[in-house]
Amino acid sequence: MNPGNTSTFSVVANMAPLPAGAAFWWKVEEIDPTTGATVPNTVMENPAAWWPTPAVNNFSGYTFKQKHMYRITRGMWNDCVKWVDLKKVVYMCSACDK
Repeated sequence: MNPGNTSTFSVVANMAPLPAGAAFWWKVEEIDPTTGATVPNTVMENPAAWWPTPAVNNFSGYTFKQKHMYRITRGMWNDCVKWVDLKKVVYMCSACDK
């Protein structure tokens, strides 16, 4: 995140490389910081722009707003491993007051 008074941020996820033959899936959603519920109309799920590099994703097309909380999920599977996912919750701010 860049310091200062910006209203939006870019997020980059750096993940471990996937095993050979593995498939992956991404989801980003804004969540209510009190309840953890998904905020309506904020989900972006696995667009083609997120496929080229499975270990690094900059979530192009999604806007992360100042003082909002997000859950980022990456799922992975292959012929030997059933679905496994990893979720991270991030709070976006440059001068946090929370």
